[in-house]
Amino acid sequence: MQQDMNENSLSGQDLKKLQNMILEMMIEVDRICKKHNITYFLGGGTLLGAVRHKGFIPWDDDADLMMLRGDFERFNAVVREELSEEYVYQYRGKKDHAHYPNPKIRRRGTTYATSFALSQKGMHKGVTLDIFVHDKTADSKWGQKLHLLETKFFRGMTAKSWAGLKSEKRNGIFNCVVNFLLRHSKVHTWEKRMDQSFRRFYGKPKKYLYDGMGEHYDHGAFPVRWLKKSVLLSFEGFDFPAPKEYDRYLKYSYGDYMTLPPEEKRVSNHDIALVSLEEEIEA
Repeated sequence: MQQDMNENSLSGQDLKKLQNMILEMMIEVDRICKKHNITYFLGGGTLLGAVRHKGFIPWDDDADLMMLRGDFERFNAVVREELSEEYVYQYRGKKDHAHYPNPKIRRRGTTYATSFALSQKGMHKGVTLDIFVHDKTADSKWGQKLHLLETKFFRGMTAKSWAGLKSEKRNGIFNCVVNFLLRHSKVHTWEKRMDQSFRRFYGKPKKYLYDGMGEHYDHGAFPVRWLKKSVLLSFEGFDFPAPKEYDRYLKYSYGDYMTLPPEEKRVSNHDIALVSLEEEIEA
């Protein structure tokens, strides 16, 4: 099955096939984490799906897992060696031709790409499982705001440098400075600074975390204790670990998370341009 996407959703049968592929990827990560005693949790819309639907949100086309920094460092050290040959581990750096804030696992023999991904030569563009790392942040409100601003700036500079974009949304002086910096630097420079911002408080006895890699970082800090303990939740007939305080975490992420969105918003958040669940396509 190969198709150009005019809408950001798949037909029911194809979406179910894609979700089954993602479920297999989740099971593979679970296997690796159990083998190496690494703690992880369902995250984002996948955690929401487990609680509200006992599986995938019906229109969702990816999955999110989350880890704390220490567990992720251990996972990152073993995953390339442990991962089944069916999959590709994609993290920042020249080797993977990718500069996303978070690591991804991709399914070989598939293509599920946005227009931006299609423009990136050498980067694998298969069906995706996202892994997000929640890092520590400052205890004070001002410290948290400064840390968030730092992260937003370096995330933005990394994205602009990778995509070859200019700054146009701010005032003239700001745009001139940012665009000068972008012209005289490489994406790896900003990527390094972004990573340093994520790790700013790593190893320090802080009481708060933030979602620096994910889409909820604008929501601010949340207590470390929310991710201290886990419970098993059923997801598509399999048990996966979730934060014991999942209700608080989901309210932090989505507000009234048990209420379904309006029908017109029950579509994927990804602007998918090209799909093949049977082959890799280098467009």
